[in-house]
Amino acid sequence: MTVIRISRSEAENNFEGILARAAGGDIIHIESDARVIARLLPGDSPEPRLLSDSLKVLSARSQRNFGW
Repeated sequence: MTVIRISRSEAENNFEGILARAAGGDIIHIESDARVIARLLPGDSPEPRLLSDSLKVLSARSQRNFGW
């Protein structure tokens, strides 16, 4: 998986190619004025986990492993 940074105009001119890259597993960052305005992820990317969910998992692991 590669992160590719492209300009907004390149995204407009080559959207089919960008979709093909994302379908192949690449992450596409579309930029405008040196700022990321959109991310295109592969369809099978895992959903991001909320920080609150991560803290619950860590708490449960520490209770199980250390009895805290």
